[in-house]
Amino acid sequence: MAKMKYWLMALLLWLLPVGIYADTFQDTFNDKTKIDIDKTGVAVDTTNGYLSLPKNPMPNALAMKEFGYEYAVVVENGVKFFSFDGAGMVENPFLSIGSITNPLGVALREDQQSIWVLTDTELKRYDYNGSDMVYNPFLSITGLSNPISISAQPADDFVAILSKDGEGKGVISYFGKDENGQIISIPFLSMNTNIMNPVSISLVKNSYDLVIASSDAIYYYAYDGTGLIQNPFLTITGQENIVSFMAAGDELQYKILKDDSKVVESYLLSGTGMDRVDILSKTNLPESIAMSIKPGSFDFGLLTETGDIQYYSFDGSTYIRNYYLEVTGLNITQKYRSPKEYQSIEFKASKLCDTARLVVTEEVLENTSIQYYISTDSGSTWVPIIPNTWIDTALSDKFKIRAVFSTDNDQITPKLYDIALEVTRLDIKNLMVTNISLKYPEQEVPTNIFPVVVKAGTEVIFTVETEGYAKAVSAAFTTGKVVDLVPSSTDNDTNTWTGSFIIPVNIDDGNFIGITATADRDGKQKSITENGFLIINGQAFFDVDLILVE
Repeated sequence: MAKMKYWLMALLLWLLPVGIYADTFQDTFNDKTKIDIDKTGVAVDTTNGYLSLPKNPMPNALAMKEFGYEYAVVVENGVKFFSFDGAGMVENPFLSIGSITNPLGVALREDQQSIWVLTDTELKRYDYNGSDMVYNPFLSITGLSNPISISAQPADDFVAILSKDGEGKGVISYFGKDENGQIISIPFLSMNTNIMNPVSISLVKNSYDLVIASSDAIYYYAYDGTGLIQNPFLTITGQENIVSFMAAGDELQYKILKDDSKVVESYLLSGTGMDRVDILSKTNLPESIAMSIKPGSFDFGLLTETGDIQYYSFDGSTYIRNYYLEVTGLNITQKYRSPKEYQSIEFKASKLCDTARLVVTEEVLENTSIQYYISTDSGSTWVPIIPNTWIDTALSDKFKIRAVFSTDNDQITPKLYDIALEVTRLDIKNLMVTNISLKYPEQEVPTNIFPVVVKAGTEVIFTVETEGYAKAVSAAFTTGKVVDLVPSSTDNDTNTWTGSFIIPVNIDDGNFIGITATADRDGKQKSITENGFLIINGQAFFDVDLILVE
């Protein structure tokens, strides 16, 4: 028998929506608005749009002396000391120090040849004995935890270390020398701060006062006779990407080295606080990891990422680069710190969801890794997730992402360029009969009112809707027949699926045919059942097929 073509069905299919994507949180890291900064320890490069392991901070890797032209600089396994010989800067091997593991920063005494060296676990003191620099165990400290910066008084054995605690907040540890020549902690000058992302510490000359730089602000702490309190008039906020800082001078001077704009900004004390001074600021500088003011002047030096020391002299109106006071080709090794993690801000979905998929663009080299997790309870618990794989989650409309960056080689880092979390809930609903061959005139279609009256031997066209990126839908009938449905689109969160069922000719009037339609995605299933889907009334005397045209 000739097949009957129902072109109206094709039109209905064409008019159906092509699908709506799942609720999605996405970040390309061009800014920090979607990052939980307080819970994130990785480096964020908003210029190039990626996350990576941070390098060891070295804000005090360069220290200049006030008198003459001399400075000390941290190199790969020690400290090199340079002096001006009338023609240029030359290394003084007698004042240089070798065989130091993981040096981070230096501080100098002005009145004698002594150098404090900060490593990732120790504060080491070296003194000149007439022939070379020797280690002084009485003024050294071991067992430091996560130190990042050092500063010392120029003519006394007072030294302060800035560290990070487990929450990433700054910790001030202040030390001095007792009557026995032994270094001791000074409790009333030591404290835990609430400063996130601390960068550098700088002692104010001939004072117990000190200044702390974070990545986005400068905080002045004054000694009030009992301890340290913040002085808001000498505090500067609204900064970004500070990588090195120093306070110096008999009249207070701040100098700030910023990474993103490659600029050194200068601030001087005025009647109302610290004011930026344009002529003492310098732009268009190379990428640098440390800066030092030459005490008693406005001059400053930079230690660049390529291992060069650049010197800038102030001539009264502008800065002039002084090539005679520079050194090139130093072996500077900034090691990557591992492991470190990233957390997103909390993402609120438009509905309760129980399924998630993470899609990332990453660069994971050999000996590096990024492990991903999601949370449905604001970060109290975390569930591992493999990118590009759907996983079941607790039912929630709140989600966070966590990524742990690691490396076994401290010279390379994994990078994350883009992250997207899709959340949804697998569901199947809206069962509907859309057409029937040889239907009774009084039986309206499309309809979702069941049972639908049909004749044995005819064909029924039906649809269901799914959510949650269903990959397949099948329908099992109580006659034993199972059919696969056809989607209207692919890889969409919501979709409409169409199937056809030919009713056996040998079913008696009054019998019901039930249906169970099941949506499947990677083994996860949801079903909808209608026991009284169809009711038989009469029989067709020939076979009729509906042709679906998409």
